[in-house]
Amino acid sequence: TSMMAASSEIVGDLIVQDGDYVYHQSVANLVRTHAYDALTVHASQQTSTYCMQDVIATVDAPGQLIALRKTVGTQPIGEGEAYFNSLLVCPAKDVSRFLAVAQEMLAASNGKTAHLEDAVFAYARAGNRVAIRDLGEPLWVEVDLPEELAAAGRFVAAYPGGVL
Repeated sequence: TSMMAASSEIVGDLIVQDGDYVYHQSVANLVRTHAYDALTVHASQQTSTYCMQDVIATVDAPGQLIALRKTVGTQPIGEGEAYFNSLLVCPAKDVSRFLAVAQEMLAASNGKTAHLEDAVFAYARAGNRVAIRDLGEPLWVEVDLPEELAAAGRFVAAYPGGVL
């Protein structure tokens, strides 16, 4: 919903990240220096030592998103799965199509809460390519709960000067 409110201001590539995440600078550097040819979600196949990972992305053999599901807490992942960190990049050539699918999804939701992962999965279900990029060690923390705030403090302390 927030992304759609700002849609008229989007020019060029679109980078979306949830505002309740803290990232290590290396994540920003990896995202900034990669050439994106399709909407890409960022993830990790490793469990975080800092936060719960509650959205799991599943890809097929060519690396196309085929499922995205929310879990209760960190659940084990299987073959072709990774923990999605709510960070995506959509190249300029795909932004209008992504926003159109997101708008259709919102209209069909009848006022229900909609999240970024809902729009991404709707985009993939509509036949659009969604790639997954594994960033390796999860150098980010989502801060929703008091214990995650404490974990974010440990994360910042472990990486002084390198956290955004």
